[in-house]
Amino acid sequence: MGAGERAAQEVGRAHARGQGRRRGRHGGAAPGGREHRVQVAVTIGLRLGAPGVYRTPERPGRALSGVRMDIAGFAGIAPRGPIDEPVPVSSWTDYRQRFGGFEGPGLLPYAVSAFFEQGGERAYVLRAGPGDPAGRALFELDGGARFTARDWGVWGSSLSARLEYAAGARFLAVPRGERVPLDAGVPLRPGTLLRVRGPGLGAYGELRRVREVERRTAVLDRPLPGPAEAEVVTATLVVDDGDRAFPRAERFTDLALTPEGRRHVAGVAEEESRLIIPVGDWRDQPLGPAGPLLAPRVARLVTAGADRYREIGRESFFDPGDELLLLDDPYEHRGVARLAAVPELGLLSVPDLFWAYTEEETEIEITGDPGPCAEPVLTAHRRPRPVAPLLEPADPEVAERQSRLVALAERHQRFITLLDVPSGLDVRAVARWRAPYGSAFAAAYHPWLMVQGQDGRGVPVPPSAFAAGIIAARERRRGLLWGPANEPALGAVLGLDQVTDHEHDLLYDQGVNVFRQERDGFRLTSARTLDTGREYRQLSVRRLLTMLRLSIERQAQFLVFEPNTAELRALLNDVLDTFLRGLFRAGAFAGETERESYFVRSGDELNPRESLELGRLVAEIGVAPAEPMEFLVLRLSRDGDGGVRVEEAPDGGA
Repeated sequence: MGAGERAAQEVGRAHARGQGRRRGRHGGAAPGGREHRVQVAVTIGLRLGAPGVYRTPERPGRALSGVRMDIAGFAGIAPRGPIDEPVPVSSWTDYRQRFGGFEGPGLLPYAVSAFFEQGGERAYVLRAGPGDPAGRALFELDGGARFTARDWGVWGSSLSARLEYAAGARFLAVPRGERVPLDAGVPLRPGTLLRVRGPGLGAYGELRRVREVERRTAVLDRPLPGPAEAEVVTATLVVDDGDRAFPRAERFTDLALTPEGRRHVAGVAEEESRLIIPVGDWRDQPLGPAGPLLAPRVARLVTAGADRYREIGRESFFDPGDELLLLDDPYEHRGVARLAAVPELGLLSVPDLFWAYTEEETEIEITGDPGPCAEPVLTAHRRPRPVAPLLEPADPEVAERQSRLVALAERHQRFITLLDVPSGLDVRAVARWRAPYGSAFAAAYHPWLMVQGQDGRGVPVPPSAFAAGIIAARERRRGLLWGPANEPALGAVLGLDQVTDHEHDLLYDQGVNVFRQERDGFRLTSARTLDTGREYRQLSVRRLLTMLRLSIERQAQFLVFEPNTAELRALLNDVLDTFLRGLFRAGAFAGETERESYFVRSGDELNPRESLELGRLVAEIGVAPAEPMEFLVLRLSRDGDGGVRVEEAPDGGA
């Protein structure tokens, strides 16, 4: 692709159904309904440097397929896990392995659990919070090497770790001073630890280290008194987090004890462990066994881990300043902006967006008789415990945080941000809340739903979590063409706000998607965006057009390496036509024929000579997306003899 150009730029233009027609790909009429255009601009040619032979990449298959849009992103508060790092999870078990269960005060675990319970298959999860090392449990191995828990939290205090040693490959060492000739089958490396046994080496032998290896000769750190049996000593790092309900244990074998080795202990712990991380430089630390008996080194707790919920605020979810700035490196972002940089993301929910730290105080009861022969009296005190309160709906901070989410979705135009209507608002207040948002890349959900917590008490869960799972499951099961509505919210037992029929009508007109209580539970009754116009008010239409743009943008790269000829334009037309025909046959478009449903153009009017000379190829696509049926109007009439007849009203008439 040419620098700074988009492989596909979506252009939407609405027309009243039944109004003007446009020239189609076959020279006929384009869709009679609302038309949406997608323009494809491609710069042809390979940018070359100095003279030489340049190899172009192998040509991929010349067929387009729809990109996946059901992958959700969740940002929130968890008791453990990496900070500001989007982690892919494919099940509730995956999530629990990395971020813990329901033991923390955040709503993130309830949201992710709801997503998978509805049928979602894949999500990225980001734990928000302070990213500095404070609060990590600190440990020290026998001998001085230190490490911390991988991330902050009281969970780290239960960690245990030890270095175990084993003697493996054996060979006969016949010394020549400090040098030991090696057979071809003994592949020693500098830093290898040996246990040597023989005359003059004590009852249990001694330890020697290989300083260097040259020409099949090992140079030891100390000479041997004579021929000895040598054994290669390797280490195993064993780590356990101490969680008996959901144990997480790691075992790293065949580790080297010096940096020259193939798998040094510190390097493996740094790169592969999810539980611990070394502190400082371990190269000079005594990581080997203390003697030939190969007794393990065991870690002891130096400083307990601590939770830092008190420090979590808006700055934990958003970049300082303007998070909409384009940054070359996504790792420069933090919080939601970091999560939004994941290119696979199709949905975004922030269940702990309204987080505001507070403490719940529990009074300890005084027991015992203060008499001289009685048990000691317990002192009364208060024990603070973090809880997950929500900001008040009228707090301007609510609008500020949600506005940032909408702005982020508008900037990326790849995913839909799912907003939660603050709980406790009446219909008029919901209208005032909704007024500032007019984005097709945002959708709103109401009310919050209660699920049963681990202790049997109800826990309020933001409705966007259920909606994300419903959207993902519906689209995986039936495709983007079907509006994700009329689906039950599995696991929901109660709504925080009751919605009457009249209120439901008003909320629907405002584009707010409502979970209504039915006989079989709570059902999502609509699938609309917050767009104020007609073009993208249907969620399925917005996501279909986004899928078209992203699919072409990501899969049309092979055009860059083709000569800009009429044959190339014909190839592009054929590829796009095949892709759109498949969508037409699946029911994605409103027209009755292909000619009425879409067109593809790349003629001379779009590609004049001056444009071709610059290496550009432009194609234009027009489509008429099919919209979900939201109303079924029936006409009831009574005959003169008293019979009742029900029929569908033509054209939705009354």
